[in-house]
Amino acid sequence: MPRRRNTRAGLGRRFGRTLVRWGAVTEAQLKEALTHQHERGGLIGRWLVETGAVSPGRMRDLLDRFHRRRHLSVANLRIDREVLRVLTKDLAWAWCALPLDISDGDLVVAVPDASETECVATLADATGMTIQPVSCPEDEIAEAIRRHYGSQGVIPDEWLFGSAPLSKFRFETYVVGEANRRVYEAAMAVAVAPGVRHNPLFVYGEVGHGKTHLLNAIGNRIREERPSSIVLYLPAVRFADELLRAIEHNRLVEFRTVYARTTVLLLDDVQFLADQRAVQEEFANLFEVLQARGRQIVITSDRAPEEVQTLADRVKSGLGAGLIVGVEVPSIAMKAAILMEKRREHKWALPDNVITRVAHEFDGDVRRLEGILRTVCARIELDSGRPMDEILSSVLTTVHSDTGVAEPWESAPELRARTHPNR
Repeated sequence: MPRRRNTRAGLGRRFGRTLVRWGAVTEAQLKEALTHQHERGGLIGRWLVETGAVSPGRMRDLLDRFHRRRHLSVANLRIDREVLRVLTKDLAWAWCALPLDISDGDLVVAVPDASETECVATLADATGMTIQPVSCPEDEIAEAIRRHYGSQGVIPDEWLFGSAPLSKFRFETYVVGEANRRVYEAAMAVAVAPGVRHNPLFVYGEVGHGKTHLLNAIGNRIREERPSSIVLYLPAVRFADELLRAIEHNRLVEFRTVYARTTVLLLDDVQFLADQRAVQEEFANLFEVLQARGRQIVITSDRAPEEVQTLADRVKSGLGAGLIVGVEVPSIAMKAAILMEKRREHKWALPDNVITRVAHEFDGDVRRLEGILRTVCARIELDSGRPMDEILSSVLTTVHSDTGVAEPWESAPELRARTHPNR
């Protein structure tokens, strides 16, 4: 992987110098773009466009000239069936790649961006052939793939990478206050127009402050309004496990193919990738592929990117291209409102004063406070004759004396015996 990254960086520098020699950009414009690239990563062409040195259309022409490749229309192109069999339907759709011809043992493929190295490398790995990419408009390729291979369809069941968003987390049940209003508004903007604003969106905050809820709410809203979108949610540790399993079982091409097809990628707790360099490298490759295609990426962490010391610079620089926003510690009133929503969700028969007291007496994450209420409910079931205030005081005394929240079976021996009779 590092070798490919170094090759890409060297290619970018040669491309920049060539543009200056052609008179397409000035030395000052190139220097500014290189500074952005050094700080945030990405391709030099992207920064030349964003700094206004070159228009997007002009940049495509310059890239084609630099790579000695030309645009091709595949709208009515006839392709031999034997050539089409070289690429599977899933690979074709994942990378928006259409095989055109086999020339001297090389596979000529139409792709939206002939300079996208991850696409070329994955197709080469999958086919065992040298890939000769040719640029073509993405919508034309998609229509041609649909004509030759059929509709995109769903991800095969045997490719168990990622999962759908967790259905219980929705915007309607997310309690908004001053501590999380900014991140809520950013999340709503992403859900309304994925890939357009705040891409990537990086949300950070302490454990139990609603990051996972918001992450899945984004995915669920997008799936409702755009049913054809492929929305994948997964904790970062699962991404790492799936990558290692794919490598072990020689399924790396399938792994990359599934994630390259993703419309929206929701990655939870990215800090758990901090000490895994190989996994970070693969994630950085995927990140750049999705970002180049305008696919939405949303990431959460318990810390801001610069505070995750061992997170690769390449990953940090990619995150810096989007919006980074934090969730603050909720106020007492907001904690109480969240706990009341939990009461409604779980149908707990608890009066307001119980919830208010728990919110006042304890700091920390809302998940912890939810555990306290769960314990109170368990005690009420066991001691239905005792006054609720007395039960609450007993539970709170136990919690205050412990380092953590006792689960119902930890704080109530009678319940533990009923639940686990063999213990």
